[in-house]
Amino acid sequence: MADALITIPQAAAIGVKDAHTDTLHQLAQEVIDTVKDPSIDEPQVLRWFNRCLGEMVTTLARRGVYLPSLATSGEVETMTATEAVALPADWHGNLHGAWDNATGHAIKVRPWSALQRMRGPGPLRHGQLVGVATFARQLRYWLVPHAPRRLTIQYHRLPAPLVALTDKPFDLPPEVASAMLVDFACATGFATNEQEQNDNKINTTYHRNRFAAALDDLAIEVGPWPTEATPITDEMGWGCV
Repeated sequence: MADALITIPQAAAIGVKDAHTDTLHQLAQEVIDTVKDPSIDEPQVLRWFNRCLGEMVTTLARRGVYLPSLATSGEVETMTATEAVALPADWHGNLHGAWDNATGHAIKVRPWSALQRMRGPGPLRHGQLVGVATFARQLRYWLVPHAPRRLTIQYHRLPAPLVALTDKPFDLPPEVASAMLVDFACATGFATNEQEQNDNKINTTYHRNRFAAALDDLAIEVGPWPTEATPITDEMGWGCV
């Protein structure tokens, strides 16, 4: 009977977590065993893992690809003296939905150049919000509301930093997480050693190529985010846990 109390999203979350079989400690140990450099320890490898996350999401974003696991939402508050407000601290990119919290009305997400044309030259004008865009890590909106308004925006966040060696890389698809983290870290470790030894970097190239191939496969599997993506709604309540 206990199983009947588990909701669909809870069951899905449990499944995703169970799919990640290796902890960061196990992955770091695999890197250390592969590179065989006594100067490399687990904290160093963990830093490489975090660099890997940053390079992955940045490279994928250049192709218009965003991991579904990094889709999130956050709130910002407009002001009456300016047409811009700072984006959430975990912002990475791809604004794809916005609405007014008070009214529930959706707000059109536009390219920054389009919002600039709408505003035109001259002083700020106040009125009903008709569009939002992002530029220089700020949410730009137009027109400027007469009073502050709280907006919910949908976007893709940065990956959560990998901190504890007992953690698992839940932000990454389990099918590729272990291999990509290990190959990136091995390439980084070998690069230093082979450069110092004036080697031809066979090991570095091998692991870099494996990482690049896995990243290409992941980009194809996920695919670009739709240019005119419909805001994600939760009318059925499946997102509640």
